[in-house]
Amino acid sequence: MASKEPKLPKHHYIPVFYLKQWAGSGKVTAFRRLHDKVVATPKPPTHTGYVRGLYWLEGAERSLANRIETLLMGQIDNNAAIAHRMIMNDQIHSLSKVVRLAWSRFIVGLLIRSPATVKNIYDRMTNPTAKEYKELSREFERDFPGKKYKDISPLEMKRAAMFSLVKLMQNPQVEDMLNSMTWTVYDLGLPELRFFTSDRPVIMTNGLATKNGHLALPLSPRKMFFAFANKDIQAEIKALSPWHIADQANEVVIRSAIEVAWDTNASRLPYVEKFLSKDAADDRKFFGP
Repeated sequence: MASKEPKLPKHHYIPVFYLKQWAGSGKVTAFRRLHDKVVATPKPPTHTGYVRGLYWLEGAERSLANRIETLLMGQIDNNAAIAHRMIMNDQIHSLSKVVRLAWSRFIVGLLIRSPATVKNIYDRMTNPTAKEYKELSREFERDFPGKKYKDISPLEMKRAAMFSLVKLMQNPQVEDMLNSMTWTVYDLGLPELRFFTSDRPVIMTNGLATKNGHLALPLSPRKMFFAFANKDIQAEIKALSPWHIADQANEVVIRSAIEVAWDTNASRLPYVEKFLSKDAADDRKFFGP
């Protein structure tokens, strides 16, 4: 009797350490739309926010096929967990350059590492526009002399998409831009208010390179990380009431979710039903217009 192929490993596009912040009772509540209805399901953080084999290098030996997860994603998440713990402990203004870089890289990763983005990279490589085809052909023929882009097999294309993801995850230009901004943490301070998170949790109302550029990320149900391009936009945000910040942040996070949002319990299911994934198709303008 033939033995079963072992399951591919879980690859968390939303890390467990991050989701644990919403797991006060040991479980988070995952909201997902099934057909025309949103369902709320309690799950341990280890059992949600993942796809098996998401970053798997198909065709490689099993000992090598998981290297993107173990050498890149795992390292990013381990370092980010340290940064997150320090930020939650009110050490944001004393972070070392190494820790700030780790946190910046984590934020960039959250924008890129989702299943939808992985699929989009692969789809654009297999069905590029005329302009993209020229660029991809030039890069491919530079990296693989004697080969033509049009002759790449589907398996090679999938692996190339994974390596493109790796390059995007390590973007010094974006990391430097984030590191140059003013970082702060906002605490709602009211037990009746809390933030959601989702599979697209990074909030950007302006591109980072714009005059009033700023970025936000829920750190926990009560705390939000902010990065500001200047003091004026920082003062403008700080002047808002906790109710306004919670309302605005939650609507963006829920509307932007690709498939899944998370909360501490299911009590806000009607709210999620109203907004979940309404803006999921919108692309992010990271650098500005």
